[in-house]
Amino acid sequence: SLLFVSLPLQAEVKIGYVDVQKALQQTKAGMAAKKKLDAEIDKIKKEITKDEADLKKQSEDLKKKEAVLSKDVFAKEQVELQKKFVALQQKVSAGQLSIQKREQELTKPILTKILSVASKVGTQNGYDLILQKNEMSLLWGKPSLDLTDQIMKEIDGAKKGKKK
Repeated sequence: SLLFVSLPLQAEVKIGYVDVQKALQQTKAGMAAKKKLDAEIDKIKKEITKDEADLKKQSEDLKKKEAVLSKDVFAKEQVELQKKFVALQQKVSAGQLSIQKREQELTKPILTKILSVASKVGTQNGYDLILQKNEMSLLWGKPSLDLTDQIMKEIDGAKKGKKK
């Protein structure tokens, strides 16, 4: 004979989610961080573009002088040009790493604030679970469960309150 156990009905679970990327990009702190980062990216891009143009000009000048230079002198200048090209590639790589590090530095305090505010909102409003929305973890959720705007308002409001 089979034994059926009657389990008590569980209370409804209250779940919400936050689009962290949206909050990073659209809060006042996030927009300010993006503006700083964009300025730093522009500065690095300008330097690299200038260096690339200089290197291209040097390469063209060397090609023009090939007929009048001895093979040894031409070869030495080619080697020097190649060294400059390698140095430029290293500068590009270093610039990319620098930007990635700077982006992490600028977004870390905002992410910390998002987590703090999400925890506060979850506790104050009786949420059992608040998820992070991204392509890998949350494929879809009811728009009514989206707490992103509430979290963003709280973050931007908290900033205003501190300045007074």
